Amino acid sequence: MNVHLRVGDRLKVKGEIMHDAERFQIDLGSGADDLALHFNPRFHDDDGAVLVCNSKIDGCWGDEKREMHNPLQRGTDVK
Repeated sequence: MNVHLRVGDRLKVKGEIMHDAERFQIDLGSGADDLALHFNPRFHDDDGAVLVCNSKIDGCWGDEKREMHNPLQRGTDVK
């Protein structure tokens, strides 16, 4: 889906996390090699359940930020 966002715009995401989900991702950018935001909750990572965020410019990943507290739960609705 192509969405054109401007400074000050908000994006709301609503959905269901499957009960057997390992991870999911939401990518915001102009293409697969240029992501302003890569949001990747993981439910079974080496560090347990974590939130991972980073960016990608010209195909090169930026520094990964890992939040060890993942408030998202498998088998729940989110918004």
